[in-house]
Amino acid sequence: MRRFLPLALALVISCLIVWAGNEILASKINEAYDPAFGYKLNIQKNQGMVLQRTGIEKDSSILVYGSSELSGSKDPFQPVNFFTGQYEGVYYDLIGRGYCQSLIHLINFGALGDSLKGEKIVFFLSPQWFGKTGITSDDFKKNFSQLHYLAFLNNEGISPQLKSLVTQRVSSLLVQDESMDMRILSYLSYNDAGYARGFLGVLQPYYRLKEAQLLTKDRVQGYRTLMENTAHWKGDRRGDSKSAMKQFNVEIDWESEKKRAQEVGKALSDNNEFGIDNSYFNEYLKEKLPDLKGTMQDQSYLDSPEYRDFELLLLLCQELEIEPLFVSIPVNGFWYDYCGFPQEDRTQYYKKVKELISKAGYDLADFSDHEYDKYFLRDTMHLGWKGWVEVNEAILTYAQ
Repeated sequence: MRRFLPLALALVISCLIVWAGNEILASKINEAYDPAFGYKLNIQKNQGMVLQRTGIEKDSSILVYGSSELSGSKDPFQPVNFFTGQYEGVYYDLIGRGYCQSLIHLINFGALGDSLKGEKIVFFLSPQWFGKTGITSDDFKKNFSQLHYLAFLNNEGISPQLKSLVTQRVSSLLVQDESMDMRILSYLSYNDAGYARGFLGVLQPYYRLKEAQLLTKDRVQGYRTLMENTAHWKGDRRGDSKSAMKQFNVEIDWESEKKRAQEVGKALSDNNEFGIDNSYFNEYLKEKLPDLKGTMQDQSYLDSPEYRDFELLLLLCQELEIEPLFVSIPVNGFWYDYCGFPQEDRTQYYKKVKELISKAGYDLADFSDHEYDKYFLRDTMHLGWKGWVEVNEAILTYAQ
């Protein structure tokens, strides 16, 4: 027995050192964090926890979850540019990138757990998520976070039934993934057989240790990320960050801003009939325009695995008492008509997601009637000049 005492003592000391290091890092991150960082699209923030949690604890930002529509920082009406100058002091915490869809955000929400309860949260819905295949295995793995997944499964506030449904879905998407331990965990978590329960119990220490290691790694990389992005902040905002609180009662003449957005959008998209930004049109569409006509006539947003993923997200929000504002983004009707995508199909998609959200008891900022509102989008699917003004107005109304 005496032979094992030095080993046990060394293990205890190592754990204490790791714990102390984590606490020091958490303190440094809290001290360095500025709400302006929320406007930085960052994969470490997306797939980690400490940067999201610190932003929540600072109580200085509106949490905005979405996918590629969060990009486009050159747009003067995009929040990172719009809320400066006379409107300075409003901050969003943008979380997401391309292919961050319902299941990715569901796992993220489950990992954050009670941190999101009572917070102002905005969730952007993109029609493109609801294609016939839903999220593909490759696209899911681009944004899958092992840390989020382990924390999600260890969240006692989530029902076993929901965990089982999520792990089955994750298992179907982690096919041939290099993370064999995550595939094993998924399989054992939804399998009710006795041997599966037994193996899962035996492996729990391994997964607990892995989660602890990932948490430590997240804090190290989170602190490094903050230090690398200090150039993004202006003036002496860092000095004010400790006292920064949500202040969303800014006075904005929304009608005036919509008119200004109309003028800017018109000037920047005058080389095509679709209201698409000139540079985007020239680079991606102009030369291929004749070949693209009618190419979307067989597509649909009505039958997709994404609907089930979204229903699971809504169920998770109910279980954890999270109350997001959902934002329904339209497509560019002029472009979709040109490409032959059936208008009735699009209409039914908007109706379908609206009914799901209403049934779950949540609020929806529905912009589906802006398909033919020129300059609402900057390309075929992403928010543009007028769109961001309209969405910013809806978000601030919700946040106040």
